[in-house]
Amino acid sequence: MSGRQQNTTIQDALDLALKHHQAGRLSDAEDIYEQILQTDPKQPVALHLLGVTSHQVGKNDVAVDLITKALDLEPNYPEAHNNLGLALQALNRPTEAIKSYRLALSLRGDYADAYSNLGDSLQFIGKHADAVFSYRKALNINPGYSLALNNLGNALQELGQLDKAVASYKASLKLNPNYAAAHNNLGNALRRLGKLEEAVASYRQGLTLETTSAKLYSNLGEALRDVAYRMIEKLQCRDYIANENKPRPEETEQDDIWDDVDDCANQALKIVANDTQALALKAAALIGKDRLDKWSNLCDFNRLIQTHIIDAPVGHNDLRSFNKVLLERCANDESRIFEVPGKAITNGERVNSLHMDATSSPVSPLLRYVDGLAKKYAAEHPIDPHHPFLAKTPKTWRISAWSSILRKQGYHEPHIHKVGWLSGVYYGRLPDVMGTDDEKQQGCIEFGRPINYVSSGNNPQFHVLRPKEGMVVLFPAYFYHRTIPFDTDDTRFTVAFDLIPLS
Repeated sequence: MSGRQQNTTIQDALDLALKHHQAGRLSDAEDIYEQILQTDPKQPVALHLLGVTSHQVGKNDVAVDLITKALDLEPNYPEAHNNLGLALQALNRPTEAIKSYRLALSLRGDYADAYSNLGDSLQFIGKHADAVFSYRKALNINPGYSLALNNLGNALQELGQLDKAVASYKASLKLNPNYAAAHNNLGNALRRLGKLEEAVASYRQGLTLETTSAKLYSNLGEALRDVAYRMIEKLQCRDYIANENKPRPEETEQDDIWDDVDDCANQALKIVANDTQALALKAAALIGKDRLDKWSNLCDFNRLIQTHIIDAPVGHNDLRSFNKVLLERCANDESRIFEVPGKAITNGERVNSLHMDATSSPVSPLLRYVDGLAKKYAAEHPIDPHHPFLAKTPKTWRISAWSSILRKQGYHEPHIHKVGWLSGVYYGRLPDVMGTDDEKQQGCIEFGRPINYVSSGNNPQFHVLRPKEGMVVLFPAYFYHRTIPFDTDDTRFTVAFDLIPLS
C-alpha cells in the first residue's frame, strides 16, 4: 500500500471513528482508534481522540499519557491542549490544566471552549474574578454558550454578586430551559438573596428534569428548612390568644414543611447512601420534628469526633516554632481573601487552597499527618450498617485544605463541608481567653447547630469543644459546626480540611 493509499484509509477510519465518537458509541470509536494506531503508532489525531475517550470514561491518567504523546508529535494542536487540560483538571491538577488551556488559546484565540474550561480551573483554585473574565471572553466569542453562562453565574456567586449571578443563570436557561444544573444554581442564588419561595420553585423545576439528583433534593430540603425557620420567627414575633387544645394553623403548616424536609433528605439518601449534605439535612429535620432520640444517634458526637495533639514535624524544635512558620505561610499567601462572599467566615481572612506543594512548605507535613490520622480514624470506625455515616467508608481520598485567620469578634457561622467524607481543623494559634474557664466559650467550636437555626423550644444538646494549640479535630463532614465569637484582640489561626472520597 502506497503512503497516499494508507493516508486515505486512515482518514476514512478517523472519519468513521469520529462519527461513532460524536454519537456516544465510545467503545466502537476506541476500537477504530486502536486499529489506526496499530497501523501508525504516531498518528497524532488518533492518539488525541483515544485520549479523549479515556477521559470520558474516567481513565484520566491514560488520557494524559495519550494526549501528551499526540502533542509531542503535533505541538500546535489547540484541541489536544484543551482536552489535556480537562484530563489534568479531573486529576486535581488545576495549575497544569490552566497552562494547557492557555497554550490552546495561544494557538487559537477564538477558542470559546478553552476560555470556558480555563474559567472552571481558575474557579477551582479560588481565582473567581479571573474566572469571570475568562467566561466573558468565551461568551464574547459565543453569546449562545449556555454552559459558560451557568458557570459565570457560579463565579459571580462566589464573589457575592448575587443579582448578576441570577441574571446569568436566567440567560443560560433562556437558551436551554432543560438545563437542570442551571435551575439548581439559580435556586442557590435566590436562596442566598432570601427569596425562598422562588428558590423552592427553581429546585422543583430542576427535579422535573433530573429526578435522580441528590444535590437537587438536598438543596430543595435546605430551602424548605429555611422556610420553616422563617415561620418559627414569625410565630415568635406575634401575640396569640392562648388555646392549649387547638394548634395554631402556622404550627400545623410548619409540621408539614418539616415532613417535606425529611422527605427530601430521605430521597437524596436513596440516591447517594451517605451523602454529606443529605445527612446534615436529615439532622436538621429530626430536630424540627422533635425526634431528638434519632438525632442523637445520627449526631453521636462522643463516638464520631476525635482529637489529637500532633508531634512537631521534622525540622522544627517544637509546635510553637512550627505554628509560627505555618501562620506566616498562610498570612502571606497572595490568594488570601477577607470575608469570602458566600462562606461562613466573618471578620477574618481565608486562603482557599493549600496543597502539599513543596517539601519545604509547612503545609505538606501537616497534611501528611492528617492523612495518617484519617487512615487511623477509618480503622477505628469499622463498617456499621445501622449508622448512615459508617455504612460506607472510602478506601482512598484526596485532601482539600484551606486556612482561616480570625480577628476580634471573628467567627464562622454554622456550616457543613458538602464534598467531604471526613472533615477537620488544625489549631495553630488561639486567643488567650480560650485558655481560661470562660463561661461564654469564646473561640470554641460548637457542633450540631443547623444553618440558620431558629429554636422552637425543643433545643437539643449541642456539643462544644475547647481546642488547644497543636490540636487536630476530626469529625464527619455532615456535622454542622461553628466558631463562637471571641472579644479580644488576639488572632485565631486554623487550617481546615476535607477528605474527599475517590473510591
